Amino acid sequence: MPLMSPPLDQLARTPGALHALLLSADGGSLSSSDGIPAHIAERVAAALSSIQAASRHASALCSAEGSSWKQTWIQFGDTCLCLFAAGSHTYIAVAVTKDADMNLIAENTAIALKRLRCHQWGWPHELDKQFFKSRGFPARRPVDPHCGA
Repeated sequence: MPLMSPPLDQLARTPGALHALLLSADGGSLSSSDGIPAHIAERVAAALSSIQAASRHASALCSAEGSSWKQTWIQFGDTCLCLFAAGSHTYIAVAVTKDADMNLIAENTAIALKRLRCHQWGWPHELDKQFFKSRGFPARRPVDPHCGA
């Protein structure tokens, strides 16, 4: 069962955001914003890990084999699901409306990941620097047991 997460709750309260989900490459739901039933979080995490794998393998069509996967977007009418690389075999999905300010969504996603990283002890996957470096977000501070992110 995924843990509810205050950083993901804050991300989901960004104007235009609907929900946020942190998942692992093996299809497990690590954490989610409030309001996502556990069975939905698990089902969506499993589906999104498959979509991420398919997206990564589709890089051959773009002559981008060997490049690291960064993100995948799925549009559903007036909503969109954004799946971002968050770390080593870890991804974050954010459901947004068509009116969402994607710069603000990206900024708040980076903040949520920083806060999640401060409290990730015991998780099987590390939220690594790739997410922040690849998008030009501010450098992260070293993990501190008393993290104030």
